[in-house]
Amino acid sequence: MGTPHSIRMPRHAHWATFKVTTPRVRKAESRWLQVGSGHLRARTTLRVLPAVKPPVPGRLSTLTIAPNPVEGGNNATGTVTLTGPAPSTGLPVHLVSSNPAMAQVPPQITIAAHRTSADFTIATSVVRPLGVTARNVKASDVVAGISASTSDGRKLGPVSLTLQPRMGFTLTTNRNYVRPGHPLTGTVVLSRAAPTGGTVVSVGSNDREVTLSTTSLTIPAGATSGTFQAIAAAQAGRRQFVITASIPSMTSQNILQVRGPGNLDALSGTREQLPNGTSVTETVSLTDPVDHDSVVTLTSDDPNVTVPDRVVVPAGKTSAPFVLTVGTLTTGKRVWVTASLDGDSIRQLFRVGPNGLSSFTVPDQVTAGQGFTGEIRPVADVSEDSVVTLTSSDPHLLLPATVTILKGYEYVNFTGTTTGPLTSPISVTVTASWAGSTLTRTITLNP
Repeated sequence: MGTPHSIRMPRHAHWATFKVTTPRVRKAESRWLQVGSGHLRARTTLRVLPAVKPPVPGRLSTLTIAPNPVEGGNNATGTVTLTGPAPSTGLPVHLVSSNPAMAQVPPQITIAAHRTSADFTIATSVVRPLGVTARNVKASDVVAGISASTSDGRKLGPVSLTLQPRMGFTLTTNRNYVRPGHPLTGTVVLSRAAPTGGTVVSVGSNDREVTLSTTSLTIPAGATSGTFQAIAAAQAGRRQFVITASIPSMTSQNILQVRGPGNLDALSGTREQLPNGTSVTETVSLTDPVDHDSVVTLTSDDPNVTVPDRVVVPAGKTSAPFVLTVGTLTTGKRVWVTASLDGDSIRQLFRVGPNGLSSFTVPDQVTAGQGFTGEIRPVADVSEDSVVTLTSSDPHLLLPATVTILKGYEYVNFTGTTTGPLTSPISVTVTASWAGSTLTRTITLNP
């Protein structure tokens, strides 16, 4: 150690100071120091420690998001982690979303002094369905990239956040009626696999004479469906009742009947589009054979689609055929055929005529500068991907040139945009064309 050879003690002083220079050491060492004057001596031991390096300010290390995927409309949490503690002034971190319409992040967060991480909230928007098939709602996942950066040029990401459509389901039954002693089976099919912990579907009947095997149907994680049974009491007479199923994001109902022996059971009907001039054989069925001929009355709600006035189910039989004939229609339609027996009735939907557009839905009014959504439905499910052409009469209202109705879908959504400024309202004509049919709508565009 380095010390002066001597120091001068002022007269009448009790103490004096001097500087001691310690050597650099790799590990702790003990050194002694001795002072003296004349016959007086004093000695002490110093503990010399290795030099402590100043802490290195933390830098960006990881960016994580949970939960991921997340159901659109719910929040997710992002976490930025550093390699070490943030400096005493804190560390600002800039955040960016590649899809701010669907996933919104704060522009900046600050990791507090001496902390190694900070959380932030990612607000997400509901993922809208593209359309619906005959069996279920269909929508695609949406992906947003989340990035983090600091002023020194370091960057993390983008980390992909998957936004899923809200959980949907269909509620179906194996029959549209229940008989005492013959349970009805109901099935709930989710639009995607149940998440961790499963999905709980509440089910119920509005009729005390019709009980369900459960009122809380749990579809386990990874599964997409579950079943329950409806049971009619022995004394239950013929009546209608409603089964309701619900999850937090939606509710569905089926209107069913309690029937006895010899009641109407079903009216068959093809899902295919029936072109002009087509004749098809369909069937009306009873729940059980009866000991006498049963006369079933048939009606169609369109004069261009004809059925016989009545059909006879012979004694001892449960069904009888009849012929449905499609006349000449200029556009496709949806036609209901009804079968009636002893005050009971059932009906079946038929899609007839040339397939074309059934509906074209847009808002009546839009404010310039705002977007909007529309919907297009064909008369029948399309057998292949079908391209619909869209047009607008004014450049202040823009539509996609085409939208595609996917095979098996019942409708498709699209998004329109508008521009301004406007000094007064204008009327804009929009059209949708497909398969020889054109539908026209008018939208008022306001300043």
